[in-house]
Amino acid sequence: MSTKYWMAPIALLLLAGCTTKSEVTVTGTDTNSLLSSPAGVASNSFLDLEGGIGYKLDVLPIRIALDGDQTSAMQVAPLPSCVQTTFPTAGTTLLTFGSGCKGANGWALTGTMQYTQIGTTSPRVHDVTYAMTLTDTTATKTWTYTGTKRVTVTATTATITVAAGTHVTVAYADRSDTSKNKTYYYTPNLTADWGTVGMIKVFGTYALQQVPGDTVTATILQANPLIWTAGCCYPTSGTLTLAVGPARAEAVVGPTCNAMKLNGNSIALNACN
Repeated sequence: MSTKYWMAPIALLLLAGCTTKSEVTVTGTDTNSLLSSPAGVASNSFLDLEGGIGYKLDVLPIRIALDGDQTSAMQVAPLPSCVQTTFPTAGTTLLTFGSGCKGANGWALTGTMQYTQIGTTSPRVHDVTYAMTLTDTTATKTWTYTGTKRVTVTATTATITVAAGTHVTVAYADRSDTSKNKTYYYTPNLTADWGTVGMIKVFGTYALQQVPGDTVTATILQANPLIWTAGCCYPTSGTLTLAVGPARAEAVVGPTCNAMKLNGNSIALNACN
């Protein structure tokens, strides 16, 4: 899709990291250019990692049953037909993404996401390990998500963090032009709350550090959280405020499913799996 927007505001230009050699500079107004900027990466990766991997939310709260009677926030059952669920060992649940699965950017999603139970007492704690790849239609460009986060679940809330000194790696590779390859470290500090019937609210912060390069810091205010409602795999309201030093950009989701604006520029997210 294209937009009518052609003169990027200073915040988006700064967030595009034009002085960092490993960055893909935003030179156009198309969706791919916007999503390849750090502001776009910070928004799109977040939706892939924390938004349910494109699941339609037919039931709330958003949970998936785990081995040992565990539950996880920010997922949903039943899963789409492109996802296979297995229990390889006691206390672990493995989701395998197959043909037909797609990420928020529309690229084919393959790989796995594993839940590992940590202890047996309340609150329920488990690690979520990503080994996922998004591949474009030419099979020359990929995004990969690898690493482990920790989810601690209570009756109606969950916290999403990583162990001290660790991160989830978000990496882009272009076999046709390796100068565009780039790597980010994703570090969440989020809270999910499904205490209100019919919705789940997510707020907090996360960082996306380019290696080497600047760090994009995202803030989601509790007073203006991202809100998921039944029937859509993406939030339909809320704002991500993205910052690199004094530069600012905003990603606003909704009000319809699959809709997001990055500094006022419309980006259509891929249809839910």
